[in-house]
Amino acid sequence: MAETVMVMSKTIMPQSNNSIAYVGGAQIRFERGLHLPPRQVENYRFLYIESGSGEFIIPDDTLQLDDRMLLLLSPGVREIQYDDKRQVSYSYIEFSV
Repeated sequence: MAETVMVMSKTIMPQSNNSIAYVGGAQIRFERGLHLPPRQVENYRFLYIESGSGEFIIPDDTLQLDDRMLLLLSPGVREIQYDDKRQVSYSYIEFSV
């Protein structure tokens, strides 16, 4: 049986001018492929792919995802497609500037 585990933390902190505010974060594991369709994202995100593979898609570019990758994602339109060949595990921290 496929297992999905999500450990989430979401905190909204007041943001003064010219500062960075933590928005949220999570550690996520799942057994099967996952597709997050194109969507507009308002915050920055550090994304660490612990294990798994797939594609990160932004307008005009596609990045192949693999084990032990660390990405800094800027706001904008993004889409992610994880394959279903093996378990995926990733962590992220989201923030606004």
